Amino acid sequence: MALRRIAFGAAALSAARVFQLGASFLTVPFLARLLDPQEFGIVAIAMAMVALTLAVSDAGLSRSLIRTDDIDSDAWSTGHWLIIAGTALLSLLLALFSWPAALFFEMPALLPVLLALSIIPLMQGFLELPIAALIKRENFMPLAIADFAAALGGAAAAIGFALAGFGAWALVAQNIVNVAIRAPVILLAARYKPRRVFNLAALGEHVGFARDTMGYAIVQSVSRQVDPFIIGKALGAAPLGLYSVAFRIMNLPAGVIATPVQTA
Repeated sequence: MALRRIAFGAAALSAARVFQLGASFLTVPFLARLLDPQEFGIVAIAMAMVALTLAVSDAGLSRSLIRTDDIDSDAWSTGHWLIIAGTALLSLLLALFSWPAALFFEMPALLPVLLALSIIPLMQGFLELPIAALIKRENFMPLAIADFAAALGGAAAAIGFALAGFGAWALVAQNIVNVAIRAPVILLAARYKPRRVFNLAALGEHVGFARDTMGYAIVQSVSRQVDPFIIGKALGAAPLGLYSVAFRIMNLPAGVIATPVQTA
């Protein structure tokens, strides 16, 4: 029975990921005609910075708390508020770093783009433990539905903004709308209500687990995101835009198979 649930969950998430990637790649030809490679490159650098923060957004706490039996415990509530505080700090740091980043990469347009995208870590912070609660209950279908809805909404936002002549902001809208649509689906399905408790002692061993996994996450994220920084600085935004699209195609197998199976 457990294996069947895992297989069903992996299949549902894989189907959602296939649909998500399919929507993304159907969107790319339209966006490629409406946007310049330079605009893809600017957003690619900004999203690489966002990805670095998302890699440590929950510091591994959600993965550790999934192992516990009591979702209503002090540890879960404390972990939730700690993640919210941490992601709020990460969003603030991204916003503060937007101006130096624009100067470093010599891309003035990067400043407002990164400022807008800096809200994503905080938005994701509110979803970390609700997602963990769904995984804990082996209830994968809401996660699949959230991915389906986010794919449609993100693609529609991107094409709509591009047709309206907003340039790189079409890609910014796609990323923000993606998270914004996933949020209500996950929050309603998880029905996770943290209590007004903040007791670091309740986290106990989870702190050690988070410390160790966060180090691994940082190393992995830096190794994956270093390419956009090097290409963007050395070659400019236009070559980076072409590279970012090619990289998304290369990651298809991992996105369709490996990630859903790992989650389940």
